Amino acid sequence: MAEYIEREAFIKWVEETYCKPCEEAKRDYNHCRCGSCQYDDMMLDAESFPTSDVAPVRHGRWREGVYAGYKCSECRTTWDAPTKYCPNCGAKMDGGDSDER
Repeated sequence: MAEYIEREAFIKWVEETYCKPCEEAKRDYNHCRCGSCQYDDMMLDAESFPTSDVAPVRHGRWREGVYAGYKCSECRTTWDAPTKYCPNCGAKMDGGDSDER
């Protein structure tokens, strides 16, 4: 399964981990990326790398309806038979309520 990261979070992590210590040691050039290390190249690559259109996975469970069918715990839509995903809201019907796999 593909995994995705947030570009801004990654860039912030690189800056905190690598650029900030360099700045504190006065090895940077006026608080600009110095271009003297491989991290600068990596940051430029991260900024220009193509993005993917992804959405967080919603998790739910089927509950037996009051009169008939099954009701989605996320959108409350009733269906005749349970499926792996809710046909209405797309929730993954794995019984969880988080990103557990």
